[in-house]
Amino acid sequence: MSTVYETMRVMSGTVPFLERHIRRLTTNARKAGLAEPPDTSRAIADAIERDESGKVDRAIRLYWDGQVLTVKLQDMPSRAPMKIITASVRHDGYEVKTTDRDTFDRARAEAAASGADDALLLTPEGFVAEGTLFAVGWFEAETLRVPTLDLGILPSIGRERMLELAEQLGFVVEEGRFLRAEIEGRPVFAVTATRGIVRIATLDGIPVTDDERITVLDEAFWRGS
Repeated sequence: MSTVYETMRVMSGTVPFLERHIRRLTTNARKAGLAEPPDTSRAIADAIERDESGKVDRAIRLYWDGQVLTVKLQDMPSRAPMKIITASVRHDGYEVKTTDRDTFDRARAEAAASGADDALLLTPEGFVAEGTLFAVGWFEAETLRVPTLDLGILPSIGRERMLELAEQLGFVVEEGRFLRAEIEGRPVFAVTATRGIVRIATLDGIPVTDDERITVLDEAFWRGS
């Protein structure tokens, strides 16, 4: 049986982008052939109220298998710059967020074995797709480039937020199909709805160029969320 899930950030008792997360969980449940989840807002609020960790910055994950809604609080993952490799395993489509993540698990295992933090996946045709737990963007001169959803990547909330900010900030955005060679030497970064904008320190062992526009996106990411 499929299980859909969402991972969110808890900041001082509040969950940024909560309505978006709940909406996507419900949509993905429908796509996976599951019943709609029950009162997820109440379940999240109850979990936060019961949290005795004393930490103001947490992550929370919801699982829904069509019958049982499970809520788990956990420590926030690091926002430190990441060492990334290009996975040898190819992206096989992930438009609905479920726990059926064998491709991503194999890519992460490959990254760990090489001493990296995470992995970037390419489509079978060699186009840049997404990371195992993140969407990806980079700057090509004055343009912010982002892999298109037509590649079968997850329509992530972090990606959605990044594109909203890019429009607000007046960045030129190009969504498309880009080969791995097209990100070589570019200021590439990761984005998730839990960690926000995360710098990539190295890609396949090569240092990644920093860019002040990444800082601008990072600083604005949670504003008004």
